[in-house]
Amino acid sequence: DESYDSLKIIQKNTNRLLKLVNELLDFRRVEAKDIQVSFMHVDLVEIIRETVNRFSPTAKIQDIEFLVNLPEKELYADVDVEIFTKILSNLLNNALKHSLTYIKVCLYEEGERFRLSVSNDGDKIPEDQVERIFEPFVKLDENSLGAGIGLAFVRSLVESHEGTICVDVNDDA
Repeated sequence: DESYDSLKIIQKNTNRLLKLVNELLDFRRVEAKDIQVSFMHVDLVEIIRETVNRFSPTAKIQDIEFLVNLPEKELYADVDVEIFTKILSNLLNNALKHSLTYIKVCLYEEGERFRLSVSNDGDKIPEDQVERIFEPFVKLDENSLGAGIGLAFVRSLVESHEGTICVDVNDDA
């Protein structure tokens, strides 16, 4: 019935707004350095697999394939699991919005550090816009969903781990 459909739409929009408000609050807390980071020695391979699996149904609906390249053995690192998961989730969510057919997720061990790479086959980011995408409320595609805080939030979270984030405009993916 029409009332039920209207209520479902209202519920969906309310949930979307609640998620956005929570993201904004989290973003402001991180920007104000008011965040507790609880490092734990964990297997990144397992966390990445679990997170990618959470996004797989949405990717499947959109006909997007995950190409996952992870070490065959565990890769342990000291991270805040919740923050690391938020970083990866935001990157995957962003990749889903802009991908055409696939999203590639790779994890590399680099001495005492690691490198996580998330790429897709969507439109390339113009070189002169690369730094802008990490600014709050910037959206290169005004028609895309979201408020434009995801990558700014990711950068702040990565920096809370004393890491760096960058865009490789020469990447083939």
